[in-house]
Amino acid sequence: MRPFDHLTGGIIESAIEIHRALGPGLLESAYEELLAGELHRRGFALRRQAMIPFSWEDQRVQFGFRVDLLVNERVLVEIKATDRPNPVFARQVLTYLRLMQLPVGLLINFGTYRLVDGIQRVTNHDAPYVAPPDVVWPTRHKGETDCWRIREKEGPVRKHGAPPAPRGSPFLRFSDSLHVSSASPRSCAGA
Repeated sequence: MRPFDHLTGGIIESAIEIHRALGPGLLESAYEELLAGELHRRGFALRRQAMIPFSWEDQRVQFGFRVDLLVNERVLVEIKATDRPNPVFARQVLTYLRLMQLPVGLLINFGTYRLVDGIQRVTNHDAPYVAPPDVVWPTRHKGETDCWRIREKEGPVRKHGAPPAPRGSPFLRFSDSLHVSSASPRSCAGA
C-alpha cells in the first residue's frame, strides 16, 4: 500500500458513489459540492475553492490559483466534468502540487461514462515527503536506514483498454499498478 492511499482511496470511493447515483451531465460545481459533502460526512477535513498564493523569485503572487478541494491539507483534488479529457488537466494538477509542495493529487473527471476511466492520480516526486500520521514504518535496527520508493509491479497491467503510464511519468491512471516497497539500504543506493 502506498502512502496516502487511505486518503485517496476514501476520496475515490466517495466520487464513485456519487457518479453511480447521478451519472455524468451535471456541472463541475455541483459535483464539487456533492463530493465535499460526502467527504465531510466521512470525517475528512477539507477546504473548497481555496485561493493559493505562491512566490516566484522575489515576486509574491497573492491570488495564484484556486484549488477545487484540499483534503486534510495533504491531497489536492481537481474536479472536471467534460466528455473530452485534455492532457493539460493533469499538467495543471502537477503544477499546483509543485507550487504547494504536496506529494499527491487527484484529477477526477465526472464527465466520463465510467468514473474509473476519468480518475488520474498525479504524483509530485519533487515534494518533501511528510508521512501521513497513520503510516506504519518498518522497524529499524541501530545504524540502518529505510528507503521507501514506488516501483512498478512486474509486467504491464492493462485495465479497461488503457495502456500503463510511461515509466517515470508523474501522471498515473487510477488503474495503473503501483505499490510501495520497503527496500534494504543497499538496494536504495541505485534508486
